[in-house]
Amino acid sequence: MNCAAITWPISERIWEYIEAADFPKELIAAQVHFTELLGFHRFVRPGDELTIKGCIAAIEPHRAGTLVIIRFAATDQDNKPVFTEYIGGLMRGVTCRGEAEDHIAKLAGVDVVEVIGMKHKIFDDGIFAFVKPKKGATLSAQAVMDHCKDIASYKRPQHVEIWPPDRTFPLTRSTKVDKIALQRLVEPIIEALQKAGEWDAKQVV
Repeated sequence: MNCAAITWPISERIWEYIEAADFPKELIAAQVHFTELLGFHRFVRPGDELTIKGCIAAIEPHRAGTLVIIRFAATDQDNKPVFTEYIGGLMRGVTCRGEAEDHIAKLAGVDVVEVIGMKHKIFDDGIFAFVKPKKGATLSAQAVMDHCKDIASYKRPQHVEIWPPDRTFPLTRSTKVDKIALQRLVEPIIEALQKAGEWDAKQVV
Protein backbone atom coordinates (compact mmCIF):
# COMPACT_ATOMS: atom_id res chain seq x y z
CA MET A 1 0.00 0.00 0.00
CA ASN A 2 1.32 3.45 -0.88
CA CYS A 3 1.77 5.33 2.38
CA ALA A 4 1.27 8.63 0.52
CA ALA A 5 -2.43 7.73 0.30
CA ILE A 6 -2.47 7.86 4.09
CA THR A 7 -0.43 11.03 4.59
CA TRP A 8 -1.81 13.01 1.66
CA PRO A 9 -4.95 14.23 3.51
CA ILE A 10 -2.54 15.76 6.04
CA SER A 11 -0.16 17.19 3.44
CA GLU A 12 -2.89 18.96 1.48
CA ARG A 13 -3.96 20.80 4.67
CA ILE A 14 -0.54 20.97 6.31
CA TRP A 15 -0.99 24.61 7.40
CA GLU A 16 -3.64 23.43 9.86
CA TYR A 17 -1.13 21.22 11.66
CA ILE A 18 1.90 23.52 11.92
CA GLU A 19 2.10 24.64 15.55
CA ALA A 20 5.12 26.96 15.29
CA ALA A 21 3.73 30.46 15.67
CA ASP A 22 6.57 32.06 13.68
CA PHE A 23 6.35 29.73 10.64
CA PRO A 24 5.33 31.78 7.55
CA LYS A 25 2.29 29.64 6.67
CA GLU A 26 1.30 31.96 3.82
CA LEU A 27 4.39 30.81 1.91
CA ILE A 28 3.18 27.21 1.74
CA ALA A 29 1.17 28.10 -1.35
CA ALA A 30 4.47 28.77 -3.14
CA GLN A 31 5.82 25.24 -2.67
CA VAL A 32 5.94 22.35 -5.13
CA HIS A 33 6.57 18.69 -4.34
CA PHE A 34 10.30 18.15 -4.77
CA THR A 35 11.60 15.06 -2.95
CA GLU A 36 10.19 11.87 -1.45
CA LEU A 37 11.89 9.32 0.79
CA LEU A 38 10.03 6.33 2.24
CA GLY A 39 11.20 3.89 4.88
CA PHE A 40 9.02 0.85 5.59
CA HIS A 41 9.37 -0.94 8.93
CA ARG A 42 6.69 -3.44 7.92
CA PHE A 43 3.80 -3.72 5.46
CA VAL A 44 0.53 -1.94 6.17
CA ARG A 45 -2.06 -4.63 6.95
CA PRO A 46 -5.88 -4.63 6.72
CA GLY A 47 -7.32 -3.61 10.06
CA ASP A 48 -4.34 -1.47 11.08
CA GLU A 49 -5.14 1.60 13.13
CA LEU A 50 -2.37 4.04 12.36
CA THR A 51 -1.30 7.18 14.16
CA ILE A 52 0.62 9.76 12.11
CA LYS A 53 2.94 12.18 13.88
CA GLY A 54 4.68 14.85 11.86
CA CYS A 55 7.34 17.48 12.29
CA ILE A 56 9.36 19.89 10.16
CA ALA A 57 12.64 17.99 9.94
CA ALA A 58 14.63 20.64 8.08
CA ILE A 59 14.46 24.02 6.37
CA GLU A 60 17.37 24.48 4.00
CA PRO A 61 18.49 27.03 1.39
CA HIS A 62 18.17 25.82 -2.19
CA ARG A 63 19.45 27.39 -5.39
CA ALA A 64 15.82 27.82 -6.49
CA GLY A 65 14.47 29.01 -3.14
CA THR A 66 13.88 27.18 0.14
CA LEU A 67 13.50 23.43 0.74
CA VAL A 68 11.20 22.39 3.60
CA ILE A 69 11.33 18.72 4.62
CA ILE A 70 8.46 17.26 6.61
CA ARG A 71 8.80 13.95 8.46
CA PHE A 72 5.76 11.73 8.97
CA ALA A 73 6.12 8.77 11.34
CA ALA A 74 3.34 6.16 11.32
CA THR A 75 2.82 3.79 14.25
CA ASP A 76 0.23 1.06 14.74
CA GLN A 77 -2.21 0.36 17.57
CA ASP A 78 0.65 -1.18 19.58
CA ASN A 79 2.75 1.97 19.11
CA LYS A 80 5.16 0.09 16.84
CA PRO A 81 6.62 1.82 13.77
CA VAL A 82 5.07 1.03 10.40
CA PHE A 83 6.63 3.56 8.03
CA THR A 84 8.51 6.87 7.98
CA GLU A 85 8.09 9.35 5.17
CA TYR A 86 10.17 12.44 4.37
CA ILE A 87 8.46 14.87 2.00
CA GLY A 88 10.43 17.75 0.52
CA GLY A 89 8.54 20.84 -0.61
CA LEU A 90 10.41 23.48 -2.63
CA MET A 91 9.34 27.08 -2.15
CA ARG A 92 10.56 28.76 -5.31
CA GLY A 93 11.92 32.27 -4.96
CA VAL A 94 11.66 32.21 -1.15
CA THR A 95 14.89 33.20 0.56
CA CYS A 96 16.01 30.98 3.43
CA ARG A 97 18.04 32.46 6.25
CA GLY A 98 19.45 29.38 7.90
CA GLU A 99 21.51 28.55 10.97
CA ALA A 100 24.79 28.92 9.07
CA GLU A 101 23.93 32.47 8.03
CA ASP A 102 22.85 33.47 11.52
CA HIS A 103 25.89 31.82 13.09
CA ILE A 104 28.38 33.51 10.75
CA ALA A 105 26.72 36.88 11.36
CA LYS A 106 27.73 36.62 15.03
CA LEU A 107 31.45 36.44 14.19
CA ALA A 108 33.37 39.61 15.04
CA GLY A 109 34.13 41.72 11.99
CA VAL A 110 31.26 40.38 9.86
CA ASP A 111 29.02 42.97 8.21
CA VAL A 112 26.79 41.00 5.81
CA VAL A 113 26.34 37.28 5.08
CA GLU A 114 24.68 35.89 1.96
CA VAL A 115 24.19 32.13 1.77
CA ILE A 116 23.00 30.30 -1.34
CA GLY A 117 22.46 26.65 -2.22
CA MET A 118 24.42 25.20 -5.14
CA LYS A 119 24.40 21.80 -6.82
CA HIS A 120 26.39 19.26 -4.81
CA LYS A 121 27.09 15.56 -5.41
CA ILE A 122 27.02 14.62 -1.70
CA PHE A 123 24.21 16.85 -0.42
CA ASP A 124 21.00 17.83 -2.20
CA ASP A 125 22.53 21.30 -2.22
CA GLY A 126 25.83 22.56 -0.93
CA ILE A 127 26.00 25.71 1.16
CA PHE A 128 28.08 28.50 -0.37
CA ALA A 129 28.59 31.61 1.77
CA PHE A 130 29.64 35.11 0.78
CA VAL A 131 30.86 37.04 3.82
CA LYS A 132 31.37 40.80 3.67
CA PRO A 133 33.63 42.17 6.44
CA LYS A 134 33.00 45.43 8.22
CA LYS A 135 35.10 48.33 6.98
CA GLY A 136 38.57 48.08 8.47
CA ALA A 137 38.05 44.53 9.76
CA THR A 138 40.40 41.69 8.88
CA LEU A 139 38.55 38.48 8.10
CA SER A 140 39.60 35.28 6.36
CA ALA A 141 37.55 32.45 4.85
CA GLN A 142 39.33 29.99 7.16
CA ALA A 143 38.34 32.02 10.21
CA VAL A 144 34.72 31.81 9.12
CA MET A 145 34.98 28.05 8.51
CA ASP A 146 36.59 27.55 11.93
CA HIS A 147 33.78 29.58 13.52
CA CYS A 148 31.22 27.26 11.86
CA LYS A 149 32.67 24.20 13.59
CA ASP A 150 30.34 25.07 16.46
CA ILE A 151 27.32 23.96 14.41
CA ALA A 152 26.44 20.57 12.91
CA SER A 153 28.57 19.57 9.91
CA TYR A 154 25.60 19.32 7.52
CA LYS A 155 24.65 22.92 8.36
CA ARG A 156 28.10 24.37 7.68
CA PRO A 157 29.03 26.03 4.39
CA GLN A 158 31.11 23.88 2.06
CA HIS A 159 32.91 27.01 0.91
CA VAL A 160 33.29 30.63 2.04
CA GLU A 161 34.24 33.58 -0.15
CA ILE A 162 35.17 36.94 1.36
CA TRP A 163 33.24 39.73 -0.37
CA PRO A 164 35.13 43.05 -0.78
CA PRO A 165 34.02 45.44 1.99
CA ASP A 166 33.82 48.38 -0.42
CA ARG A 167 31.62 46.54 -2.92
CA THR A 168 27.84 46.10 -2.70
CA PHE A 169 26.06 42.85 -3.47
CA PRO A 170 24.12 42.75 -6.76
CA LEU A 171 20.54 43.89 -6.23
CA THR A 172 17.22 43.24 -7.93
CA ARG A 173 14.88 46.04 -8.98
CA SER A 174 13.18 45.71 -5.61
CA THR A 175 16.58 46.36 -3.93
CA LYS A 176 16.89 42.82 -2.58
CA VAL A 177 20.10 40.83 -3.00
CA ASP A 178 20.02 39.18 -6.42
CA LYS A 179 20.50 35.48 -5.63
CA ILE A 180 20.50 34.50 -9.31
CA ALA A 181 23.34 36.93 -10.01
CA LEU A 182 25.26 35.45 -7.07
CA GLN A 183 24.72 31.94 -8.43
CA ARG A 184 26.25 33.00 -11.74
CA LEU A 185 29.27 34.34 -9.87
CA VAL A 186 29.56 31.11 -7.90
CA GLU A 187 29.45 28.69 -10.86
CA PRO A 188 33.03 29.32 -12.12
CA ILE A 189 34.30 29.33 -8.52
CA ILE A 190 32.82 25.87 -7.93
CA GLU A 191 34.28 24.59 -11.20
CA ALA A 192 37.73 25.70 -10.04
CA LEU A 193 37.17 24.15 -6.59
CA GLN A 194 36.17 20.82 -8.14
CA LYS A 195 39.30 20.79 -10.29
CA ALA A 196 41.31 21.38 -7.12
CA GLY A 197 39.57 18.46 -5.36
CA GLU A 198 37.32 20.66 -3.24
CA TRP A 199 33.56 21.39 -2.98
CA ASP A 200 31.85 18.02 -3.70
CA ALA A 201 35.09 16.27 -4.65
CA LYS A 202 36.10 15.65 -1.04
CA GLN A 203 34.73 13.78 1.97
CA VAL A 204 32.82 16.00 4.41
CA VAL A 205 33.45 15.32 8.13
